[in-house]
Amino acid sequence: MKQLICAALLLLCVACSKNTEEKLFGMWQMKQVEYQGEITPVDTVFYNFQHGLFKYMIIDQPQDTTRHCYGGIISDTDHILTLRLFNDPKPLGEFMPYIDWPSAERSFYIDKLNGSKMILTSDEKTYYFIKY
Repeated sequence: MKQLICAALLLLCVACSKNTEEKLFGMWQMKQVEYQGEITPVDTVFYNFQHGLFKYMIIDQPQDTTRHCYGGIISDTDHILTLRLFNDPKPLGEFMPYIDWPSAERSFYIDKLNGSKMILTSDEKTYYFIKY
C-alpha cells in the first residue's frame, strides 16, 4: 500500500511540474532592454522556442523585411538558459551585426518565466518579453 501511495504521489508531482522548455515554448516579443538604469523600448525583436530549437527574428520596419537566424537551446534549467545560433539560413557573420550578442552562444539568467512574461539577464542587460 505504501508503494502505491508513493508511486501516486511521484506521478502527481511529475504531472504537475513544468520544465523550463515547456514554459519557453512559443514566440516571445521583446518589449524593452534595460542597461545601467537606461530603458530602451523594443518591439521588433522576437525569440521563438520549439522543441529544443530557437529562432531569433528581427523585423526591419524601414526596409519592410525580416532577418532571422536559427539556433538551439543548449541547456535550460530553472535559472539559466543557454542558446547557440547556427549558420542558418545564412552565414552567422551576416546576422551578428544586427544583434547585441558578443558571440554565437549566449547564456541568460532567467529572472522570470511564466505563461505571459519572460525576463532574461545577460552581460548586465535585462531583456523584457511578452508572450506573442
